[in-house]
Amino acid sequence: MDVNEIIDKIKLDIDFCADGGNDPFTKEEREEMFNFLNAQKMCEHGGHQWIRGEKPCWKVGDILAYYECTSDYEGEHILGEIIAVRLDEDFQDWEYEFNNGYGDFEECLVDAECYTISKEYYEKHK
Repeated sequence: MDVNEIIDKIKLDIDFCADGGNDPFTKEEREEMFNFLNAQKMCEHGGHQWIRGEKPCWKVGDILAYYECTSDYEGEHILGEIIAVRLDEDFQDWEYEFNNGYGDFEECLVDAECYTISKEYYEKHK
């Protein structure tokens, strides 16, 4: 059984809850559950879609870095300390501003597999 078949069976079970008596779900709850389950289904063709979370991954004061390994370079890049986090309504993503003037969206930072580093490590390697 694949993911889509499991999701279809769960949706069917939710529908069966109303059979023969009181439905334990409101119309809104049922719609919300179906929307969630439909969003979990596998696409017919591959793809990647970023969905912003309710809260940002990192907070003001965190220091971010990422490790890069390509055919011509390998090493750690320190982005700096986050000084501001705000929701960009146009892009529907969290925008991070760093103490060195650099800024980027959460989707790019997550794709780069950024991680937090300590203040001591930052001071030693900046």
